[in-house]
Amino acid sequence: MTRSDPPYPDAATPGRIPLTLTIGPWSIGIRGLDHETAARLTRRWGGFSRPGLLDGSDLQLFCIDRTAGDGLGLGSWRKGEVYRMEGALVDGRPMVRSYNFCMAPAGDDAGTWKLVLGGAPGEPLERTVENAVRCLVSRLALMAGGFALHGAGVRRSGQTWIYAGESGAGKTTAVRLTEPCESLGDDFAVALPVGPGWSTCAVPFDNREQAPLKPTAGLLPLGAILRLFQAGAGEPSRVEVPESVLSTASLMTSVMLPGLFADLGNAVLENAARFAADRLFGHLHFHKNRLSLDRVQAFISSAG
Repeated sequence: MTRSDPPYPDAATPGRIPLTLTIGPWSIGIRGLDHETAARLTRRWGGFSRPGLLDGSDLQLFCIDRTAGDGLGLGSWRKGEVYRMEGALVDGRPMVRSYNFCMAPAGDDAGTWKLVLGGAPGEPLERTVENAVRCLVSRLALMAGGFALHGAGVRRSGQTWIYAGESGAGKTTAVRLTEPCESLGDDFAVALPVGPGWSTCAVPFDNREQAPLKPTAGLLPLGAILRLFQAGAGEPSRVEVPESVLSTASLMTSVMLPGLFADLGNAVLENAARFAADRLFGHLHFHKNRLSLDRVQAFISSAG
């Protein structure tokens, strides 16, 4: 980011649409979107978004168009390449770069961020904006004493938990085997400390790319985070609790973007260790065609 960046778009800038995104306890005001991108994000985020801006938003994000080839982003996303986001400290301030954007706080105001969109091919603009917003939600979670993770949140029979794991771990399958249940988002989840326990919330980040029009609002008590493992033939479905530091290490494999915000120091590791110490984290071994909900719910009840 340089002094030659275009000025921030105002909420009333002609041709630009402001949106407010509400997730759990947070609201994020987004400015500078063109009509088409705003419309696509509105469809993508469903009832989590609304036109206009709210007073007192937790974060403000200014989106600025800029042509590709300026060296700010990582260039085009190559076929077969693992999607990358990189974080760095520049003059003591965090900066995040990916293929199609560069994002950093605007001046000394940590509550206002500037998102420069590069225009590189290979990724729809609304997905680029969402990836940037995911980063900011992850940061908000860290600052609140929690963390974001690769996970699918579900609520069933009054209990709420998160299936954790990287792509291919079986999150979508586990959610299907949990039906009937309420999905809280199948690709991104947050865990936040609230009082003596932990909470989570519904998020609009879903592989279907279409969130519900009437999502569950606010925070929900979090019963457990379960990292998924495929059980071998003849092995029973079961939940195991790793001991001590192994539990934290295992949980960290699912934490979203652990090294992205260097200005927050060791917050992500400390927050994950606090969660693991509460023994709300376990390994769920299951089969692709069946999942023992009795074992899951028994673990949640005993952990609570």
